[in-house]
Amino acid sequence: MPAAEHSLIDSHCHPHFPQLAGREESMLAEMAQNGVTGALAVATNLSEAAKVKAMAKANPQTIYAACGVHPLGEECEQDDEDAVIKCCTDDCVVAVGETGLDFFRGKDSEKMQRARFAAQISAARKLNKPLIIHTRDSLPETLDMLKAENARDAGGVLHCYTGDNDGIRKANDINFIVSFTGIVSFRNAGTMRDSARFVSADGYMVETDAPYLAPTPHRGKVCTPAMVKHVAEAVAQARNQTYQEVATQTTKTFTRLFLP
Repeated sequence: MPAAEHSLIDSHCHPHFPQLAGREESMLAEMAQNGVTGALAVATNLSEAAKVKAMAKANPQTIYAACGVHPLGEECEQDDEDAVIKCCTDDCVVAVGETGLDFFRGKDSEKMQRARFAAQISAARKLNKPLIIHTRDSLPETLDMLKAENARDAGGVLHCYTGDNDGIRKANDINFIVSFTGIVSFRNAGTMRDSARFVSADGYMVETDAPYLAPTPHRGKVCTPAMVKHVAEAVAQARNQTYQEVATQTTKTFTRLFLP
């Protein structure tokens, strides 16, 4: 279990994606150089699960695994709740996801997405593991489904949060927290900084979503887990706190949610 002090954890990244593939050794070295003591590697379909599990098993207490099926994934057989449960039973898997609803690109597949989402909520409840939620242009519908499907029993996080303060309140009411990406550091992201100021001390985490959303000052580059340091710095500035205060608190929150 990571120490609660003098550490920082990237709560959501995809180090197995092509942009970062083959860079595991340098990625880990860069994390260490920047005081990033852990990262949660998230599979977006069950075919990727073996990769994130292998990384977690090769780097215990540094890399953790989460396995699920993205709402826009195309592999229909992965709607099977039993397949998700089987995949996520491994001890190195600390969460189910990412899963959720995406109406930005997939409004026409809403029925399929809802069925897939419900199956994974049920799997998480049976496994007693938290959920990692993807929601894009679908926050009200996502929160409604989480409530209707009793996702409170599993709890979890709305990753890459871009909603407002009311969304945070509603998420908290059903046992979910939020996570901020490099977007919070962007010049035009005032709403995100407002959310970072509003959220309770134990109600958020920081992440990169690497290889995407590289924070300032690395915008336009391939994002790596080490860059979560800049996300934490932006959140600290928004909350009028020190970097170390944010790092310590978010590490505690990660540990509480994923490593109880």
